[in-house]
Amino acid sequence: MSKPITRHQFLKAASAAGAAGLLAACGGSGTSTTAASSAAVSTKPADGEVSLSMSWWGGESRHEAYQKAIAAFMEENPSITVSPTFAAWSGWENTMSTKFVGGVAEDVCQINWNWMYKYSGQGQVFTDLREYSDYIDFSQWDQSAIDLCFVADSQQAVPTSMTGRIFYWNMTTFRKAGLEDYPSPALLTPRPPGPSIRWWRSRMPESWISAHSSWTPCLKMTP
Repeated sequence: MSKPITRHQFLKAASAAGAAGLLAACGGSGTSTTAASSAAVSTKPADGEVSLSMSWWGGESRHEAYQKAIAAFMEENPSITVSPTFAAWSGWENTMSTKFVGGVAEDVCQINWNWMYKYSGQGQVFTDLREYSDYIDFSQWDQSAIDLCFVADSQQAVPTSMTGRIFYWNMTTFRKAGLEDYPSPALLTPRPPGPSIRWWRSRMPESWISAHSSWTPCLKMTP
């Protein structure tokens, strides 16, 4: 059974994985149990012609890169045909959520990290990729990156990329609050000894809206 995701886990993954892309394999309908889904999946190489479907969202550069990769893969594996489905992000999750529930999603899907909890919290939608360890070299990823995709005792996805996040400080705003240096970790916490949100608001009321927007991620990342 999947444990509820904690705030700490979410923030850890959000900061570590950032906008990392994930690939998951769909196995079974959205109403199947983990055991039933696993039992229905065969990890043996198929004989003869094989057809696979793959879906992702993104811009033109991603569409082009993925299609080139698919073409190269099919050239190396002439018995396998991969049929892509892709579009822009707008409305994409609504489309995929319907497919997940109906058990008709593509065989390989690009997903967001939180989709594993949102749509496959019991391992009922995405296949445990450990069953394909003869074909997937998990040593390509750091263990910490792989662990982020381990949900409900199942390796539900693998990262396709990893990114980081940084903050840009508007020193004009901070100087209005009497600060001449960039914020230290102590100043980013809403609990003592750092100043509270009320303190920041009192020091720079005219900049509160813009300051609040940029500070909210920092404030929420405190344990």
